[in-house]
Amino acid sequence: MKFFLHATRQLFGNFRDALRIGGVLIMFFLIEDVGVATGVLQGEVNPQGYKLNFALQIFSLYFGAIVAIVWHRFILCGERGDIAQEFGRKGRERGYPYFGRLLLISFLALVPAAAIFFLIGDVILPAFDIPIGYVRLGQFTPLFGFWLTLFCAGLMLLWVANRLSLSLPAVALDTRISLRAAWRQTSPHSIDIFVFCLLFLCVGAAFIFVAELLPPLAVDNTVARVAIASITSFGTWVTTMLSISLLTTIYGHAVEGRPLNA
Repeated sequence: MKFFLHATRQLFGNFRDALRIGGVLIMFFLIEDVGVATGVLQGEVNPQGYKLNFALQIFSLYFGAIVAIVWHRFILCGERGDIAQEFGRKGRERGYPYFGRLLLISFLALVPAAAIFFLIGDVILPAFDIPIGYVRLGQFTPLFGFWLTLFCAGLMLLWVANRLSLSLPAVALDTRISLRAAWRQTSPHSIDIFVFCLLFLCVGAAFIFVAELLPPLAVDNTVARVAIASITSFGTWVTTMLSISLLTTIYGHAVEGRPLNA
C-alpha cells in the first residue's frame, strides 16, 4: 500500500508537470481508442487498419519510454526535462536502450503470466466445473471465470514486470542494473509491489466500468463512442503515468535509499 500511496502522491502532487511531460500520450491513446471505436483501425472498415493500429501501438510504446525517462530524471534528478530533446538527440543514448529493455522485460513477464492463465483456465476452473464462457453463433461470450483468469494472469504479468523494471530508471539515469540484480533488490519489497499491482488493476478496471456505464447509444452513436474512448484514453494515461511513478518510487527507495514519505 505504501508504494501505491507514494506513487499516487508523486503523480498528482506534480500533476501539471505530468501533463507537461506526458500529456502528449493522451493524444496517442485517444487516436487509438477512437480509431478502434469507429472502425478506422480495424480490418473490417479499413484493410490497412490492423497494420496502422500495430504501428501506432509501437510508436506509443516508444514515446511512452521517452516520457518515462524524462519523468524519472524530473523526480530523481530535479531536471525540468525536454521531451523533444530526449526524443531526438538523446534517443540513441537513453531511448533505444530503455525501449529495448522494456520489450525484453515484457516478454519475460509474459511467460509466467501465460502459465498462470492456462493453469487457471484449463486446470483449476474446469476442476471446479466453472465455465470461462460460451460460444454462440460463432462469437465467444466471456463469463466470470474468464475475467478471473485474465485478472490473475494480468496480476502476475505486472508483478514480475515491476520487479524486473528496477533496471529501467537506471537506464534513464545513465547507470546500469542487471535484471538479476533488479529482482534481488526488489525482493524485500515484493509484497508491496504485489499490492500496488492489485490496486493498479482495480484503478484500470474502474475506468473501464465507468465507460461501460455510459448509454448504450454508443453502438450507433459516433459521439457516444468518442466519449467512451475519451474516458478510456484518460484512464490509460493515468494508469500509465502511475506505473512510471511506481518505477521511480521503487528505484528511489530501493537503490537510493529515499524515504517513502518524501
